[in-house]
Amino acid sequence: MEKALSLYPDNRVAWMHLGLSRELKLVDARQHVAMLESFLHRHPNLSFILS
Repeated sequence: MEKALSLYPDNRVAWMHLGLSRELKLVDARQHVAMLESFLHRHPNLSFILS
């Protein structure tokens, strides 16, 4: 995701399912939230879909 956001900084990007995946199942929730906040601060055209 980082590469796609960097390659297309002017595109609006909606990250589905709040960026969750099987790989992140074991990651602490606070760490995941910090990661998402970091993405939002660095990429203003990014949004999350809570589906």
